[in-house]
Amino acid sequence: MIKKFCPKCGFEKSAERFMEFCPNDGTRLLQKPQIVNLVQRRSQRLDPSFERRRTIKPSDLLNSSVWFDDNLHQFQQDYETARKLDWENLADMSLDLVKKDILGFLNKWGVFGPFPIELTDDLADSLRQVHKETKYVLSDLQDLVIEDLHLSSTGRVLEQADRLFYRFANVNVKFGEVFASKILHMIIPSFFVAFDNTIIVAYGLDKYHYESDFLSLMNQKINQTISLTVKEWDCSRDEAIEHLRYRGKTLAKIVDEYNFVEYTEKRKHLSREIRYG
Repeated sequence: MIKKFCPKCGFEKSAERFMEFCPNDGTRLLQKPQIVNLVQRRSQRLDPSFERRRTIKPSDLLNSSVWFDDNLHQFQQDYETARKLDWENLADMSLDLVKKDILGFLNKWGVFGPFPIELTDDLADSLRQVHKETKYVLSDLQDLVIEDLHLSSTGRVLEQADRLFYRFANVNVKFGEVFASKILHMIIPSFFVAFDNTIIVAYGLDKYHYESDFLSLMNQKINQTISLTVKEWDCSRDEAIEHLRYRGKTLAKIVDEYNFVEYTEKRKHLSREIRYG
């Protein structure tokens, strides 16, 4: 007996190998990975140039997303609750809602550093003002998905992303590049990919060039994985994308989870090995 799961609806069951399709929606079932020691097994020093070139295998992308759900269950619940907020109309929210729900969630996400900061009306109002100033640019990018960045007017889109990133990174002295990447992801979760400092260092990128370096690299890596999936499954591009969108998450979220597991968690274990090994 092996455990299988549906990447679309999350159906999970111990089943015989011949059970191939989800009884809920007919999606082909995948074998659930053995992920208990996923992070520990990958603890090793990184070569940024290799990490930029390395293709993400479809199984690695899905395994990381499964690990993320199984090991960071509380964060996933908080994230899904936060996603229900009206991020597109943040500028019109009350100060109390922005402070408690928007900044409160981001504070727990660690965007301000290792320790939560005091949330004030001034911080909330500054964020509302920046959102109001940039709302027309956000609206222009609202329907984009990271996997199709190369199919759009890439130069114009990256220029707009640059303006947004710079503006949100400078809302206040307490904010910064990590904050900007994460709040932009929450506003347009299909396009913007969040990062932390460890991820940027792992890829050897400059976090100040988010729009041209990081987004372009994530688009390239996602499309390499989609192409591999098309070959492995003998399916269309659209079918491959649906296959990779574990439990309906956007590919921007899926690749963020891969980066977190592969680099942020790996670094934690590597640091422990160096300190105590």
